[in-house]
Amino acid sequence: MTEKISWEKSVENAWLAAAIDGEGCILLSKNKARTSYDPRITITNTDPRFIAKVSEILYKNDVKFFYSLNLRLEDDVTRRDRIQLTSSGLGTVQKYLLIIEPYLTCKKEQAQLLLSYIAWRQELGFHKGMFPLEEVREKATETREELTRMKFQRFNLQRIQRTASKPLILE
Repeated sequence: MTEKISWEKSVENAWLAAAIDGEGCILLSKNKARTSYDPRITITNTDPRFIAKVSEILYKNDVKFFYSLNLRLEDDVTRRDRIQLTSSGLGTVQKYLLIIEPYLTCKKEQAQLLLSYIAWRQELGFHKGMFPLEEVREKATETREELTRMKFQRFNLQRIQRTASKPLILE
């Protein structure tokens, strides 16, 4: 099912993907009860205009989200107030990732891994008798470890040529 989208909407979705590539986080976190795992996409920034643009695009795409505000302490001059926008849940994160995945660069592998985890979880179903909790924990732990590995991969930046106006080539 390929939805035909307008040029303007595809530009906005590409902008959102770039925002996630630079300022966002794609993760699988334990829920508050610590009994299951929830896929999440968060984006944090100190500029409310940036978060407003992100929220506008998500709203147009009918992706659910919520805000949290991290205010700096009065005497802490090294930090600024931050706004975090979060989307969570299997269906919501799946919809979000399907919108941005074609445009992602740095976090494309993370998005694809989380999409495959979500598809696996949806295949299990929630009302088909006993829910295989241990199997879910194992798969979630494996997925979280792989997401962390992707997030913290190291590049050999010592070998970068110091030449101006040439593309950076990673080995």
